[in-house]
Amino acid sequence: MADNTKFCPECGKKVAANAVVCTGCGVQLKPIGLGSGKNKMVAALLAFFLGGFGIQWFYLGKKSY
Repeated sequence: MADNTKFCPECGKKVAANAVVCTGCGVQLKPIGLGSGKNKMVAALLAFFLGGFGIQWFYLGKKSY
């Protein structure tokens, strides 16, 4: 039987597997098994041509680097 829980990546609290928001810290959770939909080749090209500006992190949705 599969466990119907997962852990929040921000605070580590155990939440329901289908939860959209963590009940501990309020961060929005991404569904497990689904990618971000971002193409890593595009991110690599952005890093190569515009890496000095950090454009690749913006494209990938990272808050900090």
